[in-house]
Amino acid sequence: MAYQESFWPEMMEDLERQALLDGVYLNMAGEGPLLVETRKPTAQTAAFATVTQTTTSKNWLPQNGTGFMYGGNYWDIPKEWRYTAMGSMTTGATPGNHTTEVRIQGAVPLTDAGGTILATSTAVAAGASKTTISFVMFGRVHSRGSIGATTPMFAWALFISNQLSVLLPAANLPQLIPETAPASATFDTQPAGGVSIQGKNSGANASTVTVQDLSVEAVT
Repeated sequence: MAYQESFWPEMMEDLERQALLDGVYLNMAGEGPLLVETRKPTAQTAAFATVTQTTTSKNWLPQNGTGFMYGGNYWDIPKEWRYTAMGSMTTGATPGNHTTEVRIQGAVPLTDAGGTILATSTAVAAGASKTTISFVMFGRVHSRGSIGATTPMFAWALFISNQLSVLLPAANLPQLIPETAPASATFDTQPAGGVSIQGKNSGANASTVTVQDLSVEAVT
């Protein structure tokens, strides 16, 4: 046993070197191995396509092919995603209330207003006639149970825009999602599918959203 253990430092160096080459980072903190994998989003040479919101939820990202997609039987405990999305929003003369949602859906491609809502913001009056105001949204999605038809999934997010722009009222920023009663939601994690960020507005004039950049990391 002592003879085998003498090779461990060299083996760990080889593993870490290969992990770095593959874009996977191995962390050791005394409690066993932990892999942090940067998930590759859709290759971006420009911003994602602009999405026009309606009174029903619209996906801010492509319905397939981003780092938010996953294969079947993926969400075993304790899988977790950490994500950051940066973009811009333009509002109409009467945008009404704005709502942001984090959804999960067992389908490929995803659909607007599809799947299960894991976290939703409070509906907040959006500022009128705002043009390409920057925002950033980051959060977490993770499994709280084994793969199956009723896996408990948990999510939260933070939506931020410059308070001076009044895209949302300054008093409502930063906006924590959900504002109250955070809780897990059961979901069938057996089919392939994806997570999505979706939004809607209640007014007569639609808002448009353009995601400029998306980063997703998976902790396994």
